[in-house]
Amino acid sequence: MPCKMICSDIDGTILNTSHQLTETTRRTAAEALAQGIRIVLVSARMPQGMEPIRLALSLPDTLICYGGALITEDGLAVFNRFLPLSEAEHILNAARQLHIHSSLYRQNHWIIEQPDAWAQQETDITGLVPEIVPFPDVFRQWNEAHTGPNKILFMAAPHDITVLKQAVEQEAHAGLICYRSKPTYLEVVPKDGSKRQAVSFLCKRYGISSKDILAIGDGENDRDMIAFAGIGVAMGNASDAIKQTANFITRTNDADGWAFAIQQFL
Repeated sequence: MPCKMICSDIDGTILNTSHQLTETTRRTAAEALAQGIRIVLVSARMPQGMEPIRLALSLPDTLICYGGALITEDGLAVFNRFLPLSEAEHILNAARQLHIHSSLYRQNHWIIEQPDAWAQQETDITGLVPEIVPFPDVFRQWNEAHTGPNKILFMAAPHDITVLKQAVEQEAHAGLICYRSKPTYLEVVPKDGSKRQAVSFLCKRYGISSKDILAIGDGENDRDMIAFAGIGVAMGNASDAIKQTANFITRTNDADGWAFAIQQFL
């Protein structure tokens, strides 16, 4: 099956569990690029957290960020979706009552209200440092600008994340979707900003059919992207639900699963 564009998740997929690119991955990416295949990184990360990986692989300057809510080309937003402020504030209040860490993200801004161990953990993973601003001030500015966050990230012990996720789903918020990216993380993004919708946007923009896309990932938010692509690949470390969606199951991210999968279709 032909492949014209590879849409790849980052954490748990193209990076190993030490958050590193292996030499095999670098070499395979270079081989794909040499064959004229476009590689686009697709992640829940913010642009700045994706840029070092893009540069390390010498990829074109196109990034799908925040789980599909933002697409940048040459650093400029070409697709931008954000959460309704009223729904975002409601969920933040619920998280505050459960003493759950909340992070707001918009384009290249990561905002928290006060430093804690969870924020430090994110800094250790991404190398980024958050801005510290009271959320009411942020929401006041966004309300005046008629905009909002691309993503909210909640971090807490698994039980607390389960409680918050159930509360959000019971409210049936129309303008958002939420998913667990790991047991201690709950990501909330706009309903019209999924990875599938972002990849579909690029297909139309670049004149590429979905059947010529290879999409690879390991997480819950990768499922619709994997199902959309002509070649849907699940990592060996993905859940059974993700694997059932895929056309091909590769090795784990600690066994060069990304490179192994791409090599099958070069």
